[in-house]
Amino acid sequence: MSDFSAAYHLKSDNQQDAIDLLKKAQVKGYVFEPVNGWTTFVTEAHECKPTPSVTTHNKGLLLHFDRTSDFLCWGFHIYQNQIQVGKYSILSDDGETLKIIDQVDTASLSLLVDPPQVDILQNLLHPETIDTAYRHGDYEFAQLVGLTHIEWVSYSFITRHIEDYAVLIVN
Repeated sequence: MSDFSAAYHLKSDNQQDAIDLLKKAQVKGYVFEPVNGWTTFVTEAHECKPTPSVTTHNKGLLLHFDRTSDFLCWGFHIYQNQIQVGKYSILSDDGETLKIIDQVDTASLSLLVDPPQVDILQNLLHPETIDTAYRHGDYEFAQLVGLTHIEWVSYSFITRHIEDYAVLIVN
């Protein structure tokens, strides 16, 4: 089975903030306990990309992060309140060519990491070779940012395996 994960990560130590956001957006979802200052949640709507109903009700720092283990493909969207302030994706569907969409800058990345780590993050997002991209990618990004819930995290997967997850259900 393939791991395709897509989740929101709200910069908050309060799980209720994510629950409130889901309720305002009027979407169903699952909310994890906060870890490292991030509260992870998934929604039933548009798993592969950010949902406008969620982003338009956002009041804080929100990161939508997606990845797959099948091939090199991962990315993220950064929102400050309702405004998208950054977007990045990297893909290699042929195993030889990198396709990168890079719409992040120092200011948007500094929302995710401390200033000394911005250069490290910039280097990670601009791999010199495809081998480097494979070896240092989604997992290193998640570690730098402080995300823990990045594998096997999607609304559809959790719905099928709810007994394996410690999440709150928001209807």
